[in-house]
Amino acid sequence: MDPLKQALLQLGSPTGLALVLLGTTLGVFVGAIPGLTGTMLIALMLPLTFGVDPQYAMTILISIYVGAISGGMINPLSPPSDPVQRRLQSPPAKNKFLAVALVRAVRSQAIARGFQFEENRTAQVTK
Repeated sequence: MDPLKQALLQLGSPTGLALVLLGTTLGVFVGAIPGLTGTMLIALMLPLTFGVDPQYAMTILISIYVGAISGGMINPLSPPSDPVQRRLQSPPAKNKFLAVALVRAVRSQAIARGFQFEENRTAQVTK
């Protein structure tokens, strides 16, 4: 079976979806707390993923990262580390439309990461 199809099937399974939900939720909470970062949470969660299937381990670690980046947009004390965050952080968050800001941030992050992945994949193929 094609590895991409296998990864998508595993990600779409109930276990995969539960791990995405868990990782994103943890990431948003940690990203919103001043002084805590997504990198710290990933470092703490890394030993827990040693005995897990590698695709599930990467699923939870990536969802923690994306959740922490999105949760960092809620926290006004954390400096934005991404141009997408800088663009979307100000107006909705200051107007207390945090849910709208979070949804827009997750969408824009997904689109930006998708383009970045495709660009890296294309660069690897052409080498």
